[in-house]
Amino acid sequence: MAALVKDLMSRNVKTVREDQEIHELERLFLREKIHGVPVVSAENRLVGVVSQSDLLSWHFETGNDGTGFYDYVDLERERLGEAGEDEENPADEAEEDAVPAGLHLSDVRAVAVRQVMTPVVHAIAPEATSRDAAERMLRHRIHRLIVVGKDLEVVGVISAMDLLHLVLEV
Repeated sequence: MAALVKDLMSRNVKTVREDQEIHELERLFLREKIHGVPVVSAENRLVGVVSQSDLLSWHFETGNDGTGFYDYVDLERERLGEAGEDEENPADEAEEDAVPAGLHLSDVRAVAVRQVMTPVVHAIAPEATSRDAAERMLRHRIHRLIVVGKDLEVVGVISAMDLLHLVLEV
């Protein structure tokens, strides 16, 4: 008889809420030395997963590489400043009040995890067998499954490594 997922899974699973800002997610990855986490709703239901790969893809796709940038207004101010510093234009003053000049770092604090996560989740019930878990991992070419209870709350994670430990114990 195959072992049950609930007997093999890791129970102390870190999660993030879908409305958390991604800078908090990045900090969690670094602090815990992990590569991905389940994403839950305010009701603590599984809604997705997010990994370091998701973050890298988002940074690449948005051009948000954290190095900072000068925006168009700053470049235009530099050009106008060089052309005639003594000239005063009321529109320039209004524009200066609206957008501060200088180097602007990309503000990722306003970006929620839901904008970066993968909404497709491969989940499994705690009562499923280790064989079921292995077949699902092979079929979907994934390394872990999120273990969920009846109300889609995260109760654990089972990984390919957990299954390898089982093989070595037999």
